[in-house]
Amino acid sequence: MILALDQAYTATGWAIIDDSPPITPITWGVIKPPAKGPRAAKRRYIIDQIADLSVQPDLIVIEELWERPGISLSTALIDYAYSNRIEIKALNVLSWKKAVLGNAKATKADSLAFVSTIDQKINDHNIADAICIGICASTSPKLLKQAE
Repeated sequence: MILALDQAYTATGWAIIDDSPPITPITWGVIKPPAKGPRAAKRRYIIDQIADLSVQPDLIVIEELWERPGISLSTALIDYAYSNRIEIKALNVLSWKKAVLGNAKATKADSLAFVSTIDQKINDHNIADAICIGICASTSPKLLKQAE
């Protein structure tokens, strides 16, 4: 099982992917921390919500992001994975878009259109991106990098 994350402080999309053939998104959602408050509190909220998911993944995959110096959400996710003995990898955004959507410059609308073939009720681009990240991790494992 893969937990794929499209991480951000405003909304973190997540998807649980069964990576045994046929690759299947099982469940998904979005974590929205309170809009106000320090980033540390938002990081804690997001990590707590991830910890409460009913599935224990074998792998967590996050987007490889450029982040400013300091403790980032990505750092917190990496620490969570290591402390729970879960492998964690990162995917470059251009790589997963090219692999799954066929275009490195694909838009949020493109990822929503792609996942509508899985479930037409998905209308949140954070969830759509998380599903695409999970599918890419399953179908193109050579693109995965060590999350640092």
